[in-house]
Amino acid sequence: MHRIFGAQMEIPTDPVGGGLHSRLETLDIIALATLKCDVVLVARTVSAQFWFRLLRSPPL
Repeated sequence: MHRIFGAQMEIPTDPVGGGLHSRLETLDIIALATLKCDVVLVARTVSAQFWFRLLRSPPL
């Protein structure tokens, strides 16, 4: 069993890919990359909304 974001996943051992350990590392890397992309996407969206509102707001 391996935890990714609190969820337990059953992962079969893969003798070709170097066994269970490297499989889990690969999944961790994929999960981290996905998380990183999500964070960047959210940050860009928030930033874009902020600038959009700033530009749309009437000057004081």
